[in-house]
Amino acid sequence: MLAAWVSVNAWLLPNREVFDPYPSVFFNLILSMLAASRRR
Repeated sequence: MLAAWVSVNAWLLPNREVFDPYPSVFFNLILSMLAASRRR
């Protein structure tokens, strides 16, 4: 999942503005929801 996120954010959209800039708030939200769902 991390590799896909980095590749889309950095390499596949090189000429466009990145959709989730550095602190990657949206990515952290996705990972937190994934971790919470697997905890049950």
